[in-house]
Amino acid sequence: MKSTLGLIIITSIALLQNNNNEDPLVGDLMKVIVEINKLELKTNKGQTLLHLCLNYDTNVDNIFTTGICCFPNFLAMKLLVHCGANVDAVDNDKNTALHYIGKFITDFPHIPHDSDYLDTRKMVMELLNAGAHTDFVNKLGVCPHTGYLSKLFHLTNNMPRSLKCLSASVLKYRCPKKYYRNQLPKTLVQFTNLH
Repeated sequence: MKSTLGLIIITSIALLQNNNNEDPLVGDLMKVIVEINKLELKTNKGQTLLHLCLNYDTNVDNIFTTGICCFPNFLAMKLLVHCGANVDAVDNDKNTALHYIGKFITDFPHIPHDSDYLDTRKMVMELLNAGAHTDFVNKLGVCPHTGYLSKLFHLTNNMPRSLKCLSASVLKYRCPKKYYRNQLPKTLVQFTNLH
């Protein structure tokens, strides 16, 4: 899977350098990445390609990618999102892509997070524009909506949560699970558990 991510990074760099969007090869490359996203590949930790390209612990270096692949990787993230990656996919610890960016910001506060080389704000905006939920809570109780998104970037201060997210939170924290677990469709129970 890391080899696939390495190829996606190389592809994202090549697409950036190729300004000819009408080139049929560009369309073919995008179609391949759409198909890769449809496979919903995951590691044994439940990480998707999107998680891996935002995880600073990811290592795909080999003879072909040494010096090219660094993480988090904005170009690869943008390409994956543009080609249909699930921005709300959760790993085994219930972390979304926004959680991975938050962990990077927390673990490396001394790095400027708005440089041309590493603009985490731009990454966050790309995910938010793709519809990423800001209020999913991971197993550690961390929620990007009330964490770094509001404190560091001031992005969610004026952004109200959606009615469905507010409803899911009320249901999760105000009603015993036994009252709704068997009354709601499975997908709705899963959505409620993410809040």
